Amino acid sequence: MVTSPTLPTSASPSLAPASPVVGVGDRPNGVVVLLRTWAWGWLAAAQLVGDLLLAGPYLAIAGLLVGGVSSIAALGVGIPITAVALVAAFAVGRFERMRVHAFTGVAVVPPPAPPGDRPWWRRYLLDGRPWRAMAHLTLVALWGLVVGSLTLVLLSVSLAFAALPLYGDALPNGRLTLPWGGATDANLGLFAVGVFGVLVLPLVARGVVGVDVTRRRRPVAVDRREHAAGPEQPADLGQLHRLVEGHFGL
Repeated sequence: MVTSPTLPTSASPSLAPASPVVGVGDRPNGVVVLLRTWAWGWLAAAQLVGDLLLAGPYLAIAGLLVGGVSSIAALGVGIPITAVALVAAFAVGRFERMRVHAFTGVAVVPPPAPPGDRPWWRRYLLDGRPWRAMAHLTLVALWGLVVGSLTLVLLSVSLAFAALPLYGDALPNGRLTLPWGGATDANLGLFAVGVFGVLVLPLVARGVVGVDVTRRRRPVAVDRREHAAGPEQPADLGQLHRLVEGHFGL
């Protein structure tokens, strides 16, 4: 008895579970995101003004290093002066990482230590971290002198103009002395300029601080690629992703 071969049956392919669709109502409101970014912008402005306030001490540490290095050949006291300046720069680098994390939420990863298999004198005398920290604090000081001064002047003038209705009646003869010289009548135009500055300058400061944070993170990333065998740790990128989510409401 010959039996006909059974025809293969085609099984229906299993469908993958559909990913949940995010509705439009689940997205944060654009006004809320803008207000949140504007509020964080005041912290960014405070960081830029802090760069200005710290510019003097940072330049003093850099000058101490220059004086110590230049006096090594002539006087023996140059060696301890250089050591003190480098230790101070190393401490400033740690303080700067804490300050950036406090004002922006970005964790700047410290550069790795020299390999431990080297002799102790090479591990400590040839450590490039204090020298990079010294270069970094010099850049922070110069950045603060330029950007911090501009931020402080613009915010001060904007706040003074925006608060003009509160003290306009107390001005002598109704005239306002401008910080760059001269005087003008207190009018509605100055008030509008002040309100515009109060609304826009924190957003601009937020973008400027983003550039500053990128500048601070780049030397660390280069140093990690020089010392590490693998790619950069993903935890750092996760921190940046959380920063974007938390500060911009994404």
